[in-house]
Amino acid sequence: MGPAPEFKGQTDPHFKLLIAEIVCENIVYKILEEEEKRMPREYEDLSVQGFYARHNRLAKEFLPIAHETQLTNQELQSIKQN
Repeated sequence: MGPAPEFKGQTDPHFKLLIAEIVCENIVYKILEEEEKRMPREYEDLSVQGFYARHNRLAKEFLPIAHETQLTNQELQSIKQN
């Protein structure tokens, strides 16, 4: 495939933050898919609101981890202050 192209701003903290959020969304949906396969009865009558409640709970748990994998503590603090 060759080397990845360089994109303006790809090392900026806000870009890294966006990558972490995209990764988090994909991980959460994968977890929900796997849960549904393991426990289909719990998902049979699950409402849309129930699904998104689970989604939000998982995202709330995982997002800080995703942020820490992409950003340094200094970058995280800088973003939180702005």
